Amino acid sequence: MRVPRSFATLVLAAGMAAGCGSSDPLGPDFETRLSVLGGCGDVWFYAVDAADEVLVTFSAPGLIEAAEGETTTSTFDLPDDGVELIVEVGSYISDAVCDDVIENGPRVDRTWRAVAGEAVVTIRPQGESWGARGDLRLTDVVLRDDDGHTVVIERLDWSDIFVGWLPG
Repeated sequence: MRVPRSFATLVLAAGMAAGCGSSDPLGPDFETRLSVLGGCGDVWFYAVDAADEVLVTFSAPGLIEAAEGETTTSTFDLPDDGVELIVEVGSYISDAVCDDVIENGPRVDRTWRAVAGEAVVTIRPQGESWGARGDLRLTDVVLRDDDGHTVVIERLDWSDIFVGWLPG
């Protein structure tokens, strides 16, 4: 899948605590490793690197159904109880992404959760089927792991992603 040019605008600013530095898996080259963009369900977006070690997911249940056949745009100030934005690092990290056949089982070594920022989702339903096209823009998102380490996504765009279909 071709990565949209706007995807490359993802910039990370490390706000790392003592003990984390350039060897952190979400270091300066994080954005260059995310090579597959996709989505499914109502509504779930993901981006994963080619090594299947870093996964970014955003979920906002019910946006397609709420659109009632019309193009809609929703803005969320993160964190928000109605959405989830996480970054996971591990191995076979995308094995269960939009798929009901798990071959290796993902191993998650570290998880970051959004603690600040903005997410804007546009949904364009496609006729009477479950399918829809969606865009997601993340702006000034701060993610924190359980140890208090943070990364900042200044901007990240998913464009024209097929969502709404059910894995199977």
